Amino acid sequence: MAKGIASAAGREDHIRVYVEVRDGEYIAFPILGKSGLITTLVKADGLVAIQSNKLGLDPGESVTVNLF
Repeated sequence: MAKGIASAAGREDHIRVYVEVRDGEYIAFPILGKSGLITTLVKADGLVAIQSNKLGLDPGESVTVNLF
């Protein structure tokens, strides 16, 4: 993850991301905005899930991107 993302305890969140390759590594960038905005979905390459037992993701943390 390029940036840290907060998440509420006890809730699984799915964050829209776009992916770039930098220095041979894939980096996921969160696309912030209201979940109902179609423009955030159009810009996204996939989703990153934040499990309900986590309070978010840290910058630089390895994640799995579920590509569209």
